[in-house]
Amino acid sequence: MKARTKLLSLLVAVASYPCGVEVASALTIYERFALPASQDSWQHYSLILQPDAWLIAPTPADIGAPGGSPASVAQIHSVLGSLGAAEIGGVCSSSSNGSGTIFPCGFRMDNPNLASLATDDFTSGTSGWRGTENRVVTSLSWASSGGNPGGVVAIQPFAAGTSLSTFLASSAYLGNKDLAYGQTLSFDFETISNPSAPPNAPISYSYGVAILSMEAVPEPSTCALIIGGLGAVGWLMRPRRLLN
Repeated sequence: MKARTKLLSLLVAVASYPCGVEVASALTIYERFALPASQDSWQHYSLILQPDAWLIAPTPADIGAPGGSPASVAQIHSVLGSLGAAEIGGVCSSSSNGSGTIFPCGFRMDNPNLASLATDDFTSGTSGWRGTENRVVTSLSWASSGGNPGGVVAIQPFAAGTSLSTFLASSAYLGNKDLAYGQTLSFDFETISNPSAPPNAPISYSYGVAILSMEAVPEPSTCALIIGGLGAVGWLMRPRRLLN
């Protein structure tokens, strides 16, 4: 009976685990930025890692909200001292022609630089960067040309409607990066045009956002492995009738 009680407790814990979705139970901060005025046009950004601009996201739904509570000096130091995830992205809306064809919006990024502690130019690949769509880890595309200059990474949400799409930094940007406090997170960014979108349903762009969190964005497969393992244990522990 005690073993089954412990197993039930584990299953409840797993049920609350964020499968592929980042939760903000650990401290998460973000900064909004205005997207380039013209599509397919590079713009350079330098976000200063200090109070005033960075806001707190109590939950994933609060990421990007314009009225968040400002992060304090201590909170920014806490996040930078134990970075679990660093993201750069934005919110955009893909369109559909009504017959199932999706016309995606999207973003391109180049030259990310976290206070010279970690930097990339994407000349030979994604350098370990990945993408997220609505807080779910996904892949991104890479090209050896088209950057500012050189290589470039891009992400496009192939689903109708509004999406928060981000570039998820590699492990080189994570861990203790407290030395970045007071310095800048810089990058080149552009929105992707889609001239094929129907005139009555064009793609649209809302805002850009940089996200820093003490918690990693979980892999979609994590819960499947845990639940599968616990399910097997539960099957083995099922009540069995004694055979006379």
